[in-house]
Amino acid sequence: MTLIYPDHPNRAGILDAARRAAGVEDSRLVRILDVGSQSGGSFIVEEAMTGAESLAEILLQGALPAEEARRIAGETATALEAAGQRGLHHLRLTPHCVLRSPDGMIKVSGVAVAAAIDGPDDQEPDPAAASRRDSVCVVAITYAALTTRWPLDEQVPGLEPAPRVVGGVAAPSEIAAGVPGDLDALCRMTLNEDAGPMEPGDFASQIAPWSRGTVRRPTRPAAPAARLPAAERRALSARQSLRWAERAARERDYERALSWLSVVERAEGSLDAHWKAARELWRAAWAAQVQELGRRR
Repeated sequence: MTLIYPDHPNRAGILDAARRAAGVEDSRLVRILDVGSQSGGSFIVEEAMTGAESLAEILLQGALPAEEARRIAGETATALEAAGQRGLHHLRLTPHCVLRSPDGMIKVSGVAVAAAIDGPDDQEPDPAAASRRDSVCVVAITYAALTTRWPLDEQVPGLEPAPRVVGGVAAPSEIAAGVPGDLDALCRMTLNEDAGPMEPGDFASQIAPWSRGTVRRPTRPAAPAARLPAAERRALSARQSLRWAERAARERDYERALSWLSVVERAEGSLDAHWKAARELWRAAWAAQVQELGRRR
């Protein structure tokens, strides 16, 4: 459930966006079940995504197989195309908005609503520009799935920025092995040359076909934990703790998310800039939850 407080400058816009998004029927979009107001505040109820992991969480374990990156990108693009045909766009797509359920289904959250939450002065551009923006973000999702790096200017908590080269960002093939030529070319054209797909559906058509089910990482015998260097054992523990922090935040359990970040900070001595920024956002969200609870009492 998402709570919108009475003093939010774009409360009416958020509720309108949620109601319109609820009317889009596509299995790849997280369904909005209810939108309403009560006791002065407003709320949005989405379907439960029990056990699902965001792409950002998944990438804490490393880059995905190329064909799984293709599948996730293709399903994401298809979802955004369905929304676009109803006049709705995401405009804030990041790996935190792309979810993979335990059975492998890919779902996208935040269509129309995420941009509305940013406020009335930051609404979507004209339809063609909005479609192009969503297309670029889907290509960025592809890039992140292949490399664990984020190629756009906006920082994404949990992901390092893509390395910069003359003319833009490094191509995925310069960072990761086994990148298919078509995905590499689309990333280069879209992110560096202001070319590539103008609509998410164009991108989906260009990378099709893709696997119907999850493409797993190759399994390798795990090294005995006792033989790992102490620093590497700490790094593995920290990555696991960050995964749980991100999952708790997605479930809006900000107190637990902050606890997990504290575990990492104690173990590592500090947090990187991405997780420091996430901590500030989660602290603010937790404070808002506590305040709302006090009002209800």
